Amino acid sequence: LLTSGATGTNQAAIRGAIDYTTTYSETNGEAVANNQRATGNFDVFLSNRLYARPVSLEYYRDEFQGIESRTTAAAGFGYEFFDTASFEWDVTAGVGWQWTEFLGAQADGSDSENDGTAIARTQLQWEITTDVEFEFDYQIQAAFGGGGDVNHNLRSTLSVELFGELDLDVGIQFDRIGKPVPLQDGTLTNRDDVRLLIGLGFDF
Repeated sequence: LLTSGATGTNQAAIRGAIDYTTTYSETNGEAVANNQRATGNFDVFLSNRLYARPVSLEYYRDEFQGIESRTTAAAGFGYEFFDTASFEWDVTAGVGWQWTEFLGAQADGSDSENDGTAIARTQLQWEITTDVEFEFDYQIQAAFGGGGDVNHNLRSTLSVELFGELDLDVGIQFDRIGKPVPLQDGTLTNRDDVRLLIGLGFDF
């Protein structure tokens, strides 16, 4: 099951966006995927293309990657390479702070980690036809502490309008964590998590 919602404003030189995505699936009555991601940001345009992002927030949880919660607060700058009626492409970069709580313990015995992080993100939206839309979103987060703690998130979705504001969404989501940690039962989490997502979306 995939659900998402977004709101945005673009008035003169400012805009904001909020997005929430959750994935849950079962096989033979046993959960095999359970994660949530919520993001929010606020942009102030400095020119027609260049903008500052003074506020960027993200919350992420993935039971099967051993992450109880990962909260990131950041700020940075972005550039709008294309902004037409049918095609949009943005790139942003910034720095921030990340708080992570794990379901299990790390090698040093701790179950949490706090560190500065560098963030880069690119977002693309293409209205192929009036009824078909393609979205691509890729983000990388690299902790200043090093040690291979580099996290990736990629989402790619093809939406087909069924009727009114109801869409059929078919997408791929990829998450890669830099430092896998054991779960509470001691098993090591997977570094990579790839999912095929099929669901219904509603624009509002």
